[in-house]
Amino acid sequence: GWGVDSRGVATLNLSTVFSPPYVSRILESTVAMAIGTASGFSAAILGKMIVLREEERGANGTGPLLHTIDKRTDFVFDPTQPVGYAIDLVTPELRDRIAVHPLHDSSFCPRLTKNGELRFAFVDGNHRHP
Repeated sequence: GWGVDSRGVATLNLSTVFSPPYVSRILESTVAMAIGTASGFSAAILGKMIVLREEERGANGTGPLLHTIDKRTDFVFDPTQPVGYAIDLVTPELRDRIAVHPLHDSSFCPRLTKNGELRFAFVDGNHRHP
């Protein structure tokens, strides 16, 4: 997890974060949130991982398992594509399980889940890569 080095700078031990207990907790989420959709590739992968874990547990969920929000309606690197277009390309079978909410920012998140329901959020809201 998180720590502080000798200079007082926050550090993150990635081997701890990506250890089986943490990853398992993410995958067992019943509802997850992705802030920053862009193409939707990350949302598709996260959604697929959660569904595979549901299937392992014998669960058969319905409705959105992942909400993804973005301030835009189009993909930042190709305005001819809608935000989240890659979800249908990567995981078309999850179209009804991954809900894309364009024209919203993180303040919209509380409207999408019940109190205590959200256990995992993936924040990737800055898509201004070099």
